[in-house]
Amino acid sequence: MSWKKLALLATVFAGILWYRQYVLSTENPVPALPAGTTTQPDQDSSQSIKAESVAAQHTFSATRDGQTAEELLSASAEVTYENFGEAGKFVTSINGLAADEGHYWAFYVNGEYSQTGVSQTILSEGDIITFTYETIDPTQL
Repeated sequence: MSWKKLALLATVFAGILWYRQYVLSTENPVPALPAGTTTQPDQDSSQSIKAESVAAQHTFSATRDGQTAEELLSASAEVTYENFGEAGKFVTSINGLAADEGHYWAFYVNGEYSQTGVSQTILSEGDIITFTYETIDPTQL
């Protein structure tokens, strides 16, 4: 093998190593969690997705009857929503941590998964709402 072919082969190999080390390792970084969030390991580690994930969770208590979950959340965090008409608004981002193709913001009222959006959920004083950044289970799609 000539030295030119050997040099070309070494250059290609070095390029592949650089690509794997620097490009692939930073392509899908784990999002930074906002200050004050609770972190916990993903509950279902048996999924076929090979990414380590961290769940963020925000919990709030309703301070008055008739308060919507949207009002309570918006008063305590920076939030973006998507409006689904009669179903109401659904959370797409809390404090900069956005839903993506592998995660979503689950919404619970008193420990029960909510069937309506935050704008349609009317609370009673003392109700507990929880927003959890959860991994989408591909087997449930």
